[in-house]
Amino acid sequence: MLEHPILVSDRSGRILLANARATQRLEFHGFTFDANLNLFSDVLRVHQKVILDQIEGGEHQGRSRVRWVVREWVFARIQWLPEGDWLVVRIEDAEERKAVALTSTAQHTVQELLQEREITYRNLLAAYLRLQEVNRQKTVFLGLGGS
Repeated sequence: MLEHPILVSDRSGRILLANARATQRLEFHGFTFDANLNLFSDVLRVHQKVILDQIEGGEHQGRSRVRWVVREWVFARIQWLPEGDWLVVRIEDAEERKAVALTSTAQHTVQELLQEREITYRNLLAAYLRLQEVNRQKTVFLGLGGS
């Protein structure tokens, strides 16, 4: 699986942790990972209320299309961890989403081919067993006729 940028913030949006990929992406966009960086206003460019309304509405996981640090649109999977009142955000690029979708489609196609092969094998086996039975009955019939 592809390693996604992952950020952890508190409810106010203060970023507490970032994996290496997220840190690289932040640096690419001119940010440094520090305590003053806000998940909502600086990084995702989404109003905090939108995410918190989802959480307070009982959803522990949300998904939003957001503008990642101004320049690009990405999908953000936001999961609330109530134990620490943390938000865990996984960023998915459009290219990565396409790659995952293609992999999923390829796996589905391979699975279909394997199922078709199994069905064909079972049909051939059933036909072979019927042919053996017909041959057995023919042998019995010819044996009775020759007496």
